[in-house]
Order: sequence, then C-alpha cells, then structure tokens
Amino acid sequence: MGLTHHPDLFHLLRPLAMFGERFYRKALAAIAREDERGSLEVGRSEAVITKRSAAYEAAKAEAEEQIRRYDDFCYLWTALRQALALFDEQGEITELTSRRAEIAAIVQLMDELACAQLHQALASFASGLEGYWGYYQRAEQVYQEYSKRYPCEVVQALACGWQLQRQATNSKTYGMRKRLAQDAECYFAYAATFLPEACEGIRQEMVEALDTEVRSSSLVENVNSALRPLLETCRGQVDQQMLDLFAYVHNHRCFVRGKRAGKAPIEILTGTEMDKTWLTSLLEMIGPGETVG
Repeated sequence: MGLTHHPDLFHLLRPLAMFGERFYRKALAAIAREDERGSLEVGRSEAVITKRSAAYEAAKAEAEEQIRRYDDFCYLWTALRQALALFDEQGEITELTSRRAEIAAIVQLMDELACAQLHQALASFASGLEGYWGYYQRAEQVYQEYSKRYPCEVVQALACGWQLQRQATNSKTYGMRKRLAQDAECYFAYAATFLPEACEGIRQEMVEALDTEVRSSSLVENVNSALRPLLETCRGQVDQQMLDLFAYVHNHRCFVRGKRAGKAPIEILTGTEMDKTWLTSLLEMIGPGETVG
C-alpha cells in the first residue's frame, strides 16, 4: 500500500524495563540479609563470632553489589530512553551514526551487569531495533527539510511540542498526560512567537509529516486487546465465521476517543467516509431468514 512502518518502541523496551523492578527486589532482599546477619551479640564463642562476622561481611558485599547493579541499570536505562528519543531537550535531532554508536555502547554496558536473562533480552532488543533505524532516517529527512524552509527556533520548538504531545497521547496516567499536553502547548505557543500568522499552518504540516509512520505492532496490540475478551468468553466456540464478523465490526466501527475519534479504520484506510453505521451496513448484508455469527 506504499505505507512505511517500524516496530513499536514500547514492545522493544518492555522486556528490558522489567529488569529495573527485578534488580530492585534483589537489592532489597540483599539489604535484608545484611541486616539479618548483622546481629553478632548472639554468639558467645570466638569461632561462632568469627563465622558470623564472615557471613555478615559476605552479605554486606552482596548487598553493595546488588545496589550497585540496580543503580547502574537505572542510569543506563535513562540514558537508553534519552538516546532513543527522536529529539533532544533542545528540539534537535541526533545524526543516525552517532545515535547508533551511543545506543550500542549503552547496550554493551548493560550486558556487563552479569545477568544471563538480561543478556538474552538485550540480544532480542538489538535484533528488533534493526527495523527501527529507517524511522530515524526518514524523520531526519523531514527535520532537515523544514530546517531549510523555516527558522531553526521554530522547527526546534515544534519538534519538542510534537514529541511531548505524542508522549501525552501514549501516557496511561491522567496527571502525566495532562502535564505533558500542557508542556507541548507551551512549545507550540513559543514557536508561534516567531511566526505568528504562519505558525499554525507550519505546525499542522510538520506534525502530519512526522505522524506518517505506521506503528505496526501497536496496531496489532490494539486488535488483540479488543479480541481477547471475545476469546476468553467463547472458548472453543470461535470459528472463522465469527472472526470474519469481528474483523468487519472492528474495521467499520468508529473510534470513540483519541485523535481518530469519529473515524472508522476503513475510513482512514480508504479516505472515504461511511454513510452508514457498521450495524446498519451489516444488517443490510444479511438476507431474509439469515442470522449473524
């Protein structure tokens, strides 16, 4: 269909994000063991005290190691998220070669945290990221094109606003979503101070250009989230005819919220508006005496 797409970063990063909580729990457990072995007054003989002192020193060293690993992972995780962000805090885009080198260095340092499961997750992450480099290349082309046509300050402010607006859309927390949306509007307002009359048109044009990427795995996850309740409540009763019905309803039912509110997937795909609701068109397809499903 001529559409470009790339993997969704959420699904690439999710397996790595779990290690932050895992290392945190291990650090807490190691601290608890250190505290437990710190009671030396129970022992009476020199041998017992010496043995317990050695156990305490070992537990203390283990706790320090677990805390260090957790801190190092959190630092590298933050650096990785920043390196993956399309634009930095100034609204500038990093050249792809430098971005790849920085991410590779971060992944290598993460791999040195001595965790076999993390090693496997990093290998999967690096493999999946190969399909993402094209996204940065296309976004860089858009950015450079607008930088040649409009003042640098305008492009940078619009880039920051677009990125914050997208983060607000993806955020699950109401407070965070509201704060990010407010920050995005501040950047858009700042850009408007340079070109008051033309900035709104430039903003819409640039946002549309940056939004042309199709997040394919997000689309699949969206379908899965709608299909899963049906599969859970109709175990052993889902046949191809029911799946076809589900696909028809999903493609012709309008979104009720979000930036696609009021539009059905089939309308977005074809560019043609529906003149009937999905239920009306479905009932018209059913002949006399026929049933659905």
